[in-house]
Amino acid sequence: MGGGLLQLVSYGAQDIYISGNPQITFWKVLFKRHTNFAMESIEVTFNGQADFNKRVTAIINRNADLMYRTYVQVVLPTVDLSGTNNGTINRFRWLNYIGHRLIKTVELEIGGQRIDRQYGDWMQIWTQLSQDAGTVKGLDDMVGNTHDLVLMKDRKGYALDQSCSGAELTNTCAPRSGTPAKTLYIPLQFWFCRNPGLAIPLIALQYHEVRINVEFEQWINCCYYEGTSAATAIQSLTAASLYIDYIYLDTEERRRFAQQSHEYLIEQLQFTGAESITSSSNKIQLNFNHPVKELVWVVQRDSFIDCSSPGSQSSFIQEVNGCQPFNYSDDFSTEGVIMDVLARGSLGGGASTLNVPTTADGPSGPYLPGVGIAVGPSLQGASWLDTNFGSAGNDQAYLFEDTTNYLLAKVVLDSGIRCTGKNPVEVAKLQLNGQDRFTEREGRYFSVVQPFQHHTRTPAPGINVYSFALKPEEHQPSGTCNFSRIDKATLQLTVSVNTVRSGRTAQVRVYAVNYNVLRVMSGMGGLAYSN
Repeated sequence: MGGGLLQLVSYGAQDIYISGNPQITFWKVLFKRHTNFAMESIEVTFNGQADFNKRVTAIINRNADLMYRTYVQVVLPTVDLSGTNNGTINRFRWLNYIGHRLIKTVELEIGGQRIDRQYGDWMQIWTQLSQDAGTVKGLDDMVGNTHDLVLMKDRKGYALDQSCSGAELTNTCAPRSGTPAKTLYIPLQFWFCRNPGLAIPLIALQYHEVRINVEFEQWINCCYYEGTSAATAIQSLTAASLYIDYIYLDTEERRRFAQQSHEYLIEQLQFTGAESITSSSNKIQLNFNHPVKELVWVVQRDSFIDCSSPGSQSSFIQEVNGCQPFNYSDDFSTEGVIMDVLARGSLGGGASTLNVPTTADGPSGPYLPGVGIAVGPSLQGASWLDTNFGSAGNDQAYLFEDTTNYLLAKVVLDSGIRCTGKNPVEVAKLQLNGQDRFTEREGRYFSVVQPFQHHTRTPAPGINVYSFALKPEEHQPSGTCNFSRIDKATLQLTVSVNTVRSGRTAQVRVYAVNYNVLRVMSGMGGLAYSN
């Protein structure tokens, strides 16, 4: 008797619980037939010129029957530091995750009623929690967290691509003298964008318009530059619009959608504004409503998000090459300095310029092999860099080192490794009507354990979660807390000394994800429960 047959006949009473009266087989595939449909991505333009620091509206045309995944498409301008129109800027970069930084707020309206409002800050937090690791690189590319945009650019770098020119430098690791024009695709995170069964039935909204309002950030909050004044090239977007996946239904299903009433269990985001703090111990009042599936909060130093004067910022902002709106730790992230050193290929200090040595040149002082010469015994004092690309006879000699170092800078960027501080939340506790919802826990429980239990990814330090649901990323309800029935909810936080010491101020932002019901009937749509 073969071993497989021996296993097959070794069948006892316990096996009845596993394979007695079987209901499925693994050896005959089953499938379900679906209704006929087609999907098409169509561009929808805004009313008016979309630009930095503007609020624009897109009226969603009834190009098809349903409205599904939606993206904000933004074209960033070319910033050529070697051009005469940018002669006052020496160094420039867009901030990390520039696509999310661009979006200040985005709202969905049906019939003039705001159904949901989200924020670029929330979109960054949510993707940190829910984006599958296998698609993170693609998302980073879509929202502009790529080397050609966020690594520091110097006007002494190699020229931007010269298309169809024999002089074009094709090496992608060459440090350039600016950033190219680039199209970003920023995925919105509304309820209907994440589940095809929740697509908005435009065919059933004959009397109500669907609108999406987008408010863009100020340009000064989206980039970092060094120079006497900012050029006009970085103060305007080249273009912006929406791309929507429209769904065409077959005749019979289209008729049913148009004639029948619909009720959708949808998710909304609640945010009542940032609360400023100046001390370690704080009580944050939570003015939320509806059945909430999870709370997400961050504590962020104000200095991380103050980009008011990029050309003449504090030494801290200059040292780390720009403000850090998505740094939720209690200290500046310094990997940008390392990437700066690598991206431009050489270090300079004092009055003289020290170029990266090639094998033929040999080191002339303390240095890091393959990285460059260090000024003095360490990298201290090496914040001023000069690639000296224009020096006669040196361009080709230094090209290998420049591209090698730039490649290392790309590796650091793509790895997602950050030289940040720790979670600003030392301990936290939630109280409902004066009663402890749980005992006081250390911050790592909310930034590591809770995401590990309930989310796809463990986020960057400082993103804190408390989930009432087993699986908060799924549409299927798996636990809520009805804040409409809670008279007083308080989040008690003790933050790290580094967050608020020496006159520093910070802000607490608490987001709540809740359920509501969207009703569509008689050609109109609206929420079943208001705030």
